[in-house]
Amino acid sequence: SSLLDSDLSVSIREDAVVYVDDVLRQLKEREIDLVANRSMFMGGGSILFKPLIEKSKLVSDPLFELSPNANAKGCKGLAEAQYMRTARNGVAGGEV
Repeated sequence: SSLLDSDLSVSIREDAVVYVDDVLRQLKEREIDLVANRSMFMGGGSILFKPLIEKSKLVSDPLFELSPNANAKGCKGLAEAQYMRTARNGVAGGEV
């Protein structure tokens, strides 16, 4: 059983390395340069992938917000800002 667990652990780690590399390469292909521009990673995924992101040559000096609900807090803030902006503009029901 422990041999199977060990093999599974190795497989998961290898898949995680490939996944992180793929995501970072896609950002680079979209001309988002994470070496020239400091980047912030947040939420649950950043907690899981932090060691892999930090080791990547595609990212320089990353910042991490390690709260597992950071994305939800950010979305709430964006929604509140959008609501306030539409309310100031007199858009009924907050519609854009």
